[in-house]
Amino acid sequence: MDHMYGGYLKLSAPLSDSIHPYVIGGYSKMKADVKYTVAGVSTDESERFEDESYGAGLDFNITDTLGANLEYMRYYDDDDITVDGIGLGVQVNF
Repeated sequence: MDHMYGGYLKLSAPLSDSIHPYVIGGYSKMKADVKYTVAGVSTDESERFEDESYGAGLDFNITDTLGANLEYMRYYDDDDITVDGIGLGVQVNF
């Protein structure tokens, strides 16, 4: 993967003061450089992919200034290629 970027909308509803589940959706674009060899012939190609993206996650408030996040995203889905991601984050408020 050479690069990836996108824009997303996140909708959240608190379960409690410390747990906030959410759904997320938007659009992603990415570029990948592919190198392969077939029958002794090497080929370099650059591919661009774009698709609607969606996912879900949880935001956790650990303290007033410290939080964590767990998220699953499906960035791209085609017949032959699927790009998924699991993210784990830490947030510090000051």
